[in-house]
Amino acid sequence: MTALDPQILQLYSAPTNYTIYGSSWIPQSARFLSVGMAPKGTGQITVWGFDDQKLTKITQHEKQSALKCVSFGASITPQRHFATGDHDGNLFVYDVENLSKPVFQQKAHNAIVHCVDGIGGKNVQQTGAPEIATGGADGLVKLWDTRMKDPVLVFGSDEDSQVRIRVDQDKVMKITPECWSVALGGATSTSDRYLATGFDSGDLKMIDLRMMKVAYEHHFSNGICSLDFDRQDTKLNKLYIGTLEGHTYTMDLAVLNENTPITDFKPWADSSTVWQVKSNPFNRDTFLATAGSKIGLCKYNYPKERVRKTDKGEVGVGGNVKLCAEAVVTSQTVQSISWNREKQGLIGWGAMDQTVNIGFISNLNGLD
Repeated sequence: MTALDPQILQLYSAPTNYTIYGSSWIPQSARFLSVGMAPKGTGQITVWGFDDQKLTKITQHEKQSALKCVSFGASITPQRHFATGDHDGNLFVYDVENLSKPVFQQKAHNAIVHCVDGIGGKNVQQTGAPEIATGGADGLVKLWDTRMKDPVLVFGSDEDSQVRIRVDQDKVMKITPECWSVALGGATSTSDRYLATGFDSGDLKMIDLRMMKVAYEHHFSNGICSLDFDRQDTKLNKLYIGTLEGHTYTMDLAVLNENTPITDFKPWADSSTVWQVKSNPFNRDTFLATAGSKIGLCKYNYPKERVRKTDKGEVGVGGNVKLCAEAVVTSQTVQSISWNREKQGLIGWGAMDQTVNIGFISNLNGLD
């Protein structure tokens, strides 16, 4: 390591009285949000800020059920509305300035809402109306427009994806895969949009929301814990994937068919679950991965040519990924992580040791 290499630095840390499952920077502010579960099973929402060079709690609200995830993607500026889901299957949208009552609430799933992602908040005129995607332990994926009571899309795994367990000679139990991750992207107009969904079975399905059909699907060897498009509001370019057993995958979406290249990369030698992958908002070729108590900065390098034309059509060519920086930042698992979209290199994360942390990654402009 040289002085010009990126380094992951931990700047601030503050304890909480609950387990953190989701966290995010609040848009256009120096505040940070965390959600999770208290020891008695209730939900907690905390807004954090800085006072006298310390990370301090600004406000905290308790909710009836544990909260699992958070996204500001559908928040229209200057509003700061975030979507979150709880263990009872409810979807909520809250205003950061008023956490006592949701601005939108709906029974979304029959079990835990594992994941949520939003889109459309940055530029409604160019990328379409805000929408929120949820994935649940009931195996369903739903797409929501908060102006409507019912979801605009309901999607689930097909029967071939179900696990069959023989209970006795005459009875077979079918288990539906749970949806662990969702990501929205490809919003190049008011009608074009894609939804990527990942299941605990290892199934990945990408839905073209304009055509309302599955545009791509692939089966991975391990459950998919995290998905993130490298950009939401551009033509499909890359999809980052984190799975069980320590794998990250990068899909180069220049070609979206059976020849789509997938680059497999394990940032670390062990098989710790990669809980989160998050694309850098300032450089879409770099992303963060969290596994165990570690955070890694990874970079995808393109091949000389991304697409080759053959007699059978276009074939995608995969690149390679390297680990540019890593750090042990906590004593237990880093469950969630977030880039600040206004300040390059500023990050925040929540860990299972019940701490909220703020850090910085240096020398990002020097990556080759």
